[in-house]
Formats: sequence, C-alpha cells, structure tokens
Amino acid sequence: MSESERTLVRQGPKQGRRASTAEMRARIGVLETELAAAHEREAAMADVLRERTRELEESFEYQTATSEVLNVISRSTADVQPMLDTVAETAARLCGADIGTILIREGEVYRFVASSISESDPELWTMRRQQTVVPGRDTIPGRVALEGRVVQIEDRAADPDYALPDTVVAGIRTGLGVPLLRDSEPIGIIVLSRKRVEPFTDRQIELVRTFADQAVIAMENARLLGELQARTRDLEESLEYQTATSDVLKVISRSTFDLQPILDTVAKTAARLCEAEMVLIHRRDGEVYRLAVSLGFPLEFSAFLKIHPITPTRGSIAGRVALEGCLVQIADCASDPEYGLSEAVEVAGQRTALGVPLLRQNTPIGIIVLARTRVEPFTGRQIELVRTFADQAVIAIENARLLG
Repeated sequence: MSESERTLVRQGPKQGRRASTAEMRARIGVLETELAAAHEREAAMADVLRERTRELEESFEYQTATSEVLNVISRSTADVQPMLDTVAETAARLCGADIGTILIREGEVYRFVASSISESDPELWTMRRQQTVVPGRDTIPGRVALEGRVVQIEDRAADPDYALPDTVVAGIRTGLGVPLLRDSEPIGIIVLSRKRVEPFTDRQIELVRTFADQAVIAMENARLLGELQARTRDLEESLEYQTATSDVLKVISRSTFDLQPILDTVAKTAARLCEAEMVLIHRRDGEVYRLAVSLGFPLEFSAFLKIHPITPTRGSIAGRVALEGCLVQIADCASDPEYGLSEAVEVAGQRTALGVPLLRQNTPIGIIVLARTRVEPFTGRQIELVRTFADQAVIAIENARLLG
C-alpha cells in the first residue's frame, strides 16, 4: 500500500462521517419540507373535497326540491295555491331564510297569497294577507314591481328608502325579492327574509329565479285551463239553451189550439236553465193579470194569487212589469222598500225575483216571473233566455188567438 493510500484510509472515515451527517441533516430538512408541503396539499385537497361534496349535496338538494315543485305543478293544473305554498316554503328552507312569501299582482297592487309562516305564525300571516303593496322604493316587493328585476337589501335597518318599521322592529334584516315575469312584466314576486344581516348568494338567487320561472309556467297553465273551461262551459250552456229553445218551439208547433202545455213547458224549462225554484206566468185579462202557471210556489200562495189578480203597481214584481212594460229584477224582495206583496216573501220565501213581459205591439199581454229563495241576481245570459221564451210564448198566444 502506498503512502498516499494509507493517508486516504486514515482520513477517509473522519471526513466521511462529517459529510454523512451534513448530508443527513440536509436530507432530513428536505424531507420535513416535503412532508409539510404534503400535509398542506392534503389539507387543501380535503378542503376541496369537502367543498365539492357540499356543492354536490346542495345541487342534489336543489334538484330534488325543483323536482318536487314540478310534481306539485303537474298535480295543481287548475289550482295554483298548493304550488305557491310549496314554492314559498321550499325557497325559504333551501336558501336559509326565516320567512318566504309570495305576492300576486291584482290590477295595480300586489297581494300576499302564500307564505312559509302561514302555519307557524298565523297572526302575522293574517296581518300580511290584509295588506297590499304598490310599486315603490319603500318595500322590497315594491322595488321589484317598480324595477322589474331582482332586488336585494343587505340590511333593511340601514336602507334609507325602506319604510316598513314594523319589520325592522321585528328583527327582519336581509331581504331578497325576485319577480315572476310574464312578457317582461311582473305578475308576482317571491320575497325571502332573514333575521340577520347575511346576503343571499348568487347560487341561492338563481335557485329562486328557477322557482319563479316554474311559478309563472304554473300560473299560465292555470289561466289557460281556466279560459278553456270557461269557453267549454259557455259552449255547453249555449247548446243547452238552443236545445231548450228548440224543444219549446216543438211544443208550440204541436199545441196550436191549447196554450197550457206551451206555458207549462216554458215555465219548467226556464226554471231549470235559470236555476230558479219558482216560476209564475200571468196572462192579461182586461186591466188585471191572472195566474196561468204556478211552478214551485206553495199551494197556499198560488190559491191567493188566483183570487187576487195582479194590478199594475210597484208593490209586486209582476205589477212593476205591467206598470213599466219592461223587464224588472229585484235583488231582494225582503229588503225592497216598495215591495208590498208580503205573502210572496213570508209564505213562498221569495227573495230574488225577475219579471219579463210578454209584449205584443209594445203592450204587455202577459208576464213571466222567476223567483229564487236566495239572494242571487239572474245573469245576463239567463235574462236573455227568458226574453226568448217570452217571445215564443207571445207567438203561441197569437197563434191560438188567430186560430180560435
């Protein structure tokens, strides 16, 4: 072994031990740094995972709630109230609001129609239902109605334009209003309120927008369905009226010489189609009008009319028709100050009454009286139907007179 090799052997372990220790310390430092970084990455990943999990859970909850609202809409095609109740409650629950309410436009004002507090705080809800909101900056729904867009007030107590002190006193602070838009015009408003200062997030606002869109669809469906049902009822009623008119004409054609079957048919048909419990038909005899048909009236009252014919006075419905020569309707005979035929009210229970003249050359030759035991005026369509029957009765009376 050479001298130089022996020197390396002597020096090697010592120098090697110094290098190994420094290197180990450096490596430990690197490992500690890498471990800390790994812990930070792990914590960050855990935070991301928790956030993604929360977002997924929130999205699933939102989707489930949206599906539930759609299911309610599908079951409430004619009645939108269950849907509005569901939207108010669901929006408040999912958005962390203490109160959720919905207002619907009625003319120039907005009226409270649904709320998440209807059962939990009935007194407050009763008070709200009695209130209306007009477009203006003093309330959240008023601003939404005025501007036609989403409005959020972070703190009602600090808003200079807000003017409902009772809500501030009650501790209602943050508020959100979302319009229900049809053709860019507000037809309703969803309002969410919190008893703390905490603005609603963009995600929550978008959820309420979705609910607002669904509510508009449901309301439109209900409106269209209501119009369709109304038109169907009108068509059915028109068909029924035309059929009844045709039936009366057939009776007239078969009863040329005998008026009684015609008058009986007119009375029965008018009573049925006009929802009247009682019908009278009087025929003129000189200066008085004698009873020809009594349907539904008590026998006692009919007997009274037979011995007390109607004279042209304002004391009875038939008397007024005879006096004025035109149609007369009394909404409530019991409260009419000029009505003097007390037997009709006390014995027959007559309340609303309609009298239609049978006119020949503008002179009454008879009178049809329809009466109800309830206060409910006859509609325009019902009145026109009775006019038609009166015209047919005049034709029959004239035919019988000419052929007789």
